[in-house]
Amino acid sequence: MMRFSRLALGLMAALVATPALAIDIDGKVNADEWQGATHVTDFKQVQPETLADAKFRTEAWYLPTPKGMAVAIRNYQPAEVKRTRTKSRRDEGGQYDRNNVFIDFDGNGVQAYEFTVSIANGLSDGVITGENQFREDWDGDVQHATSETDEYWDMEILIPWHVATMNKAKDGKRTIGVYFDRVIGATGERFAAPGISFNRTPFTSSFRKAEIPSYSQSLFAVTPYATALYDNIRNSGHYKAGADIYWKPSGQFQLSATVNPDFGQVESDGIVINFSADETFYGDKRPFFTENQGIYDFSLLNDNSQLFYTRRVGGRSDDGSGPAEIDAAAKINGAIGKLNYGVFAAQERGDGGRSYQALRTMYAMPTQTWGAMLTHVDRPFLDRDAFVYAVDHKWKPNDALSVNSTVAVSDIDDSGSSTRGNSVTSYLTWNPSKEWSHQLLGMYFDRDFDPNDMGYLGRNNMKWGHVQSRRTWSNFAHGSTVTSVNLSGRLFMGENMDGLRLNGGVRVQASGSLSDGGEYYSQYEHNLPRFDDRLTRGGHPLKMPGRDKINVEISGGRHGKWQPRIGVFAAGDALMGNDGWYWSAWTGAKYYFNDRVNLDVGVSVDDSPDALIWDHGNQVGRYRMRTAVVGSTFNWDMSARSDLRIKLEAVGLKAAGREWIDALPNGGYAALPGGPESFRLNQMGFQLRYRYELAPLSNLYVVYGRGGYSQFNDESNDHWSMLRDSRRLHNDEQLVVKVSYRFSN
Repeated sequence: MMRFSRLALGLMAALVATPALAIDIDGKVNADEWQGATHVTDFKQVQPETLADAKFRTEAWYLPTPKGMAVAIRNYQPAEVKRTRTKSRRDEGGQYDRNNVFIDFDGNGVQAYEFTVSIANGLSDGVITGENQFREDWDGDVQHATSETDEYWDMEILIPWHVATMNKAKDGKRTIGVYFDRVIGATGERFAAPGISFNRTPFTSSFRKAEIPSYSQSLFAVTPYATALYDNIRNSGHYKAGADIYWKPSGQFQLSATVNPDFGQVESDGIVINFSADETFYGDKRPFFTENQGIYDFSLLNDNSQLFYTRRVGGRSDDGSGPAEIDAAAKINGAIGKLNYGVFAAQERGDGGRSYQALRTMYAMPTQTWGAMLTHVDRPFLDRDAFVYAVDHKWKPNDALSVNSTVAVSDIDDSGSSTRGNSVTSYLTWNPSKEWSHQLLGMYFDRDFDPNDMGYLGRNNMKWGHVQSRRTWSNFAHGSTVTSVNLSGRLFMGENMDGLRLNGGVRVQASGSLSDGGEYYSQYEHNLPRFDDRLTRGGHPLKMPGRDKINVEISGGRHGKWQPRIGVFAAGDALMGNDGWYWSAWTGAKYYFNDRVNLDVGVSVDDSPDALIWDHGNQVGRYRMRTAVVGSTFNWDMSARSDLRIKLEAVGLKAAGREWIDALPNGGYAALPGGPESFRLNQMGFQLRYRYELAPLSNLYVVYGRGGYSQFNDESNDHWSMLRDSRRLHNDEQLVVKVSYRFSN
């Protein structure tokens, strides 16, 4: 009898510790289901950043369960405030009502995961690193649903524990960071708990901390794929098959691997015409490289700089034969105590193929985070071996002050010749109040520092610094067209290792939000006289006069079925300075036929009286260049599982040759006999893409693409005629069918 009594007491205790009902992710917040959940009601207005109590009542609940973190948000909304229910493809932004759930599974501010669910049950997800750097190219397997009543709309989401690696729990508990918000699509207002804005740093470090039970969830998934491609120009077909493998036996270890991967893009890159010495940076949507990639983020502060630029892998082969085929790639992410780590390796095929390796570690403490990274690329065709060693450090003694620093060394053996380069970067951010923010930044890249075998750095041979202050106003009267103003001023200066000024001057920016949910941005910048030391690709630097730059952009909110945008930019051009102005203007609009169908159309025109194009050695051509660009995207969200996108982009360019110049050792230039030949070019890209979701993270794609490029050494047609003629371009035409299906436990 005593044994039976003990068993009964144990069962009763277990029932008390368990929620009354299992959470059913149906988009309807049921009070019985959410018994025992943490209830959050202190939402504050963070956009505009008044930090006043939320204008509309908002409540959130979160509850750790064996299947994952369950979150619900109830959004009260009076009838007079429009609900914007635009359907959206995965990871497609837009102006619609939505909830954001951000979770830092380790509670240390190093990395957080973003989950956005719209009122129409659309999903966007991504990773947040560096406090407020968002990457939308990660996709997680989550359950989500929404529902509406006249008084409010509800959102529920279940986030499995296996979406992320986590530090090992202590005594069956772990501390996480959570942040929830809602956005009113019609006005752009945002209400958050806790009341912090991602426009300021620190952000992820300031999430609300919560101690929760630790759950372990394993996952083994295999995603085989098959692709068939028909090339209509070359009258040939190509077939390929492979698989992605994902194994996560615990929260502290996960293995991702791909065998005979198909890294062909079903997302097309935009058209870029680049005559400069700077490499064009492209984002990545290839699933293997977006799966828990945040650990490898290592920024060098200079624009898109990073030590691991995933587009290198599978890029153009070193023998010039085209994009490299990849035999296999794998990465391991995990945690040992408070140490997070990532290991990556990939091998390309053929004589021009390369092998890549990377190791990343991060160790978080209460006020500091230390990290290290090692990358290695072996390029046998070029007889080149490249290593980069780097350390990063973040110090956050309080909520107002943070300092982020990096030190990196590149060590390259190129055909028996060794070079070693160094870099140091650091920036300090101080936010003494919600109105004021200050920043001090410094960067140093010596002339031999080269991380670009595996990473991306726009330029080396540079010392740069700036100091910036920003003031925010957000308490505007009700009915005001402008709802927030951010006014900032910056002093900046940069030079190369020879002491030549690369840039310097003052910048004033004004930006903010509008009452219709739109945004505006304006900037004035004065540049001191400077040198362009990259135009001649290692030749003599060319001295440029001082100039002014002006920029104004307005992205309007949605008005009925229309959402317009417009912008203008003007700057003193190249060698003419303020005696010859480069200008650019663009406009466009998105038209909503209904909540499922929309069309976005845009046009831009540029006019440069003094465009410089390098020819060879120290010889540079001066041109009068005019460009016109037209782009359109048609989106049809056909059902909850299928969508259709039609995308067209065309460019027409005309360059009238003016004169040849020779860059001189003193930075000046001399005119050369004759002049460069005028030329015109056009380029077009068209893609029709249909997607059907077979199951979560399993899709069927049917993609038709057509494009072309042409260039002529004359100026018989203007840039508008070239733009019209682009419809006849037909250098490439392909039909691709790809199917992938994820099998998991």
